[in-house]
Amino acid sequence: MVAPASNLSSPAQFTYDAKSLRYRNASTGRFISAKEVRSAVDTIIDKEAVAFRGVAQQLIDGKINLAEFQLQMQANVKKLNVAMALTGNGGIASTDQSDLGYIGSLVKKQYQFLQGMAKQIKNGSQKLDGTLLARVELYAQAARGTFEDVRRRAAKGVAQLERRQLGVAEHCTTCLEQSKLGWQPLGSLRAIGDSPCLVNCHCAFIFKV
Repeated sequence: MVAPASNLSSPAQFTYDAKSLRYRNASTGRFISAKEVRSAVDTIIDKEAVAFRGVAQQLIDGKINLAEFQLQMQANVKKLNVAMALTGNGGIASTDQSDLGYIGSLVKKQYQFLQGMAKQIKNGSQKLDGTLLARVELYAQAARGTFEDVRRRAAKGVAQLERRQLGVAEHCTTCLEQSKLGWQPLGSLRAIGDSPCLVNCHCAFIFKV
């Protein structure tokens, strides 16, 4: 499967059914399962995490300066989060100006976090070592929350109920508790990432239309 997230430039391969909040294969008409889409999203995020670490490694090695590091990280964060958000929203054809404004606000929030990290690098509280590599990877993992956040927003007015589905990971107590609640009114469960595991959360929302 070629994921919608990695193939936004060729939307003809997929169609989005806003009534069911699901993608179809345009050739076969077959629904793309939520598991397949999420697997593709995770694969892309993990790949981009390597690129994020590469930018940090260049800073550590002295190949780029702090300003260049910030610009490259901002570009990577924007590209990844916009791709994940558009995929969660059903693709560019399903996205209006209000959606784009919301997506922009999510990216801006990540920029603020990046600025904080840059300040810490400048004052020396963030060392140029392996801890920086691990930290920048979290910015890629945070895009998973962006994907789920926008999916949930798109479900408003369509779905009535939601539940949390556990992914393949070591889950924190909060995620386990949330998953045990089963079906709940849309918007009543904690957001993905709003738990002790933060951006490392691999949970997903399931909606009942």
